[in-house]
Amino acid sequence: IEQQFVRMCTGNTEVSITRKIEELSIAIFISLSAKKSDIAYSYLRYAYFGSGLYGYRSAITVLPEEEYGVAYSPNGAAAIVSLLKRPRPALENSNWKMAHQRRVRYVVSRQSRNQC
Repeated sequence: IEQQFVRMCTGNTEVSITRKIEELSIAIFISLSAKKSDIAYSYLRYAYFGSGLYGYRSAITVLPEEEYGVAYSPNGAAAIVSLLKRPRPALENSNWKMAHQRRVRYVVSRQSRNQC
């Protein structure tokens, strides 16, 4: 998560070994200076979740409550986190919706496995 956070903050998407080394160096510094939960929270506050959606608060506004429940439920949280892997397009289509629902089910299954 630290490297993703660094990439998001710098906005550098150049494909090079130099960028990866710089990101890794900064990520190591961040991981030594901050708690993992603080890093994750900061990342989620500003991450890209899809067309015009930056930060988890904006992502919450587009999730249909009847489909995922409240945002702070396991399904709602999974739906939000799933947008990081498969951001919401400007024009949703059935292929994206099905892929997003598959990703939500996967995240929920991983959550329940990790709680045991």
